[in-house]
Amino acid sequence: LLQVEQYMTDFNNLKMESESLKSDYVGAKDDIARLTEERMSLVEKVEEQRSQIAGLESVAKDAASAATTALSRKEEGDKTIKALRDEIEALKQSKEEVESELNISKG
Repeated sequence: LLQVEQYMTDFNNLKMESESLKSDYVGAKDDIARLTEERMSLVEKVEEQRSQIAGLESVAKDAASAATTALSRKEEGDKTIKALRDEIEALKQSKEEVESELNISKG
């Protein structure tokens, strides 16, 4: 009879341990499902950020190109202004020479 009681106690202990293990298994499955969802969410966020970075890189390249073009145009404009100033100075000198010659002629 003692042996039967021991078997029953062992059986009940094993049954409780089995139920505990089942509960742990279900909890682990839930954790895996939750972590899988979190991972997928993070993967989506990373993909969105990569897409945003690619867009920003494109904008940066366009801005750099526009800045290079603007600088080139500024340099061309500076050269044109210098040439015009030189031409104005030459015309002033020519005018002064003509006026000087006219004054000599009159005098």
